[in-house]
Amino acid sequence: MKKIKNILLMSILSICSFAFVSVANAETFDLQETNLYCTPESISAGSTARCYLIGKPSIAEATHTLSGFVVETYATKDLTITGVERNNQINNSKAVYTKFGSSTSKPFSNIEVLKDFTCSFNAVADATDSGCSIFYSGDKLSDPNVYSGITIKNNVASFNLPTSYATYGVVGAITVEVSDTATGEKCGELCVSVWKISNSKDYASYKDCATGTSIKDGYTCGGTTTNQTNGKFKCKEIHLKAKGTPTVDPDSPETGAFASYAILAAGALIAISAVAMAKKNTKFNKI
Repeated sequence: MKKIKNILLMSILSICSFAFVSVANAETFDLQETNLYCTPESISAGSTARCYLIGKPSIAEATHTLSGFVVETYATKDLTITGVERNNQINNSKAVYTKFGSSTSKPFSNIEVLKDFTCSFNAVADATDSGCSIFYSGDKLSDPNVYSGITIKNNVASFNLPTSYATYGVVGAITVEVSDTATGEKCGELCVSVWKISNSKDYASYKDCATGTSIKDGYTCGGTTTNQTNGKFKCKEIHLKAKGTPTVDPDSPETGAFASYAILAAGALIAISAVAMAKKNTKFNKI
């Protein structure tokens, strides 16, 4: 009997240990000082730029993870959002983009974790393009979280961030294109409002899961979602590179100068001819 009790006790302790590990792995981290770094910062009309979504992880431990991020994204003036790119230094990470108000209300119906997701948010009045950028851990609900304070800093030096961002991690990138008719000193701004997603089942309800665990229709959130930009949009201005002026060889006069020289030369030739003819006529008269 005592032996049976010991076996039962060990079983209970084992179950509790697994439960503790599960809870520990469910811990999350925040992306503090969330920002965008665009490269190049100045681009020519008709060119593209890559804007990295960066931030400082609040906790850099493998046990504190996130399933991903939902990024409400808009651009102004001459900018168009062309898509997103995953951070390829984070194994198994994925990234997708959908324009706001696309013809399909649920554009990712073929992806299990995003099948009920819709892109809807309030952008500023002067937004010229808008949509949702999603960086996530995998297509299935059972896929493990891949974003942590460690993985987003994997080989971060390969992104050539300025030294002021040396302690930041990279989630992924948003790409923008400048209109080929853009003029002036700046093309516009790219703006983001970033939400962290702790559980793979919460993408479609990322705003509702920030206020509670139980929402409409009996749905229970898998975790707590939080806005990482303090409920506001973080913007980055992109400048338009001025068109270069044509260089002129100092030894090669401009076209206008050639015309002036030609007129002077012709005038000199006429004057010389006139003098020569006058001398000839004088000599003839003396004879």
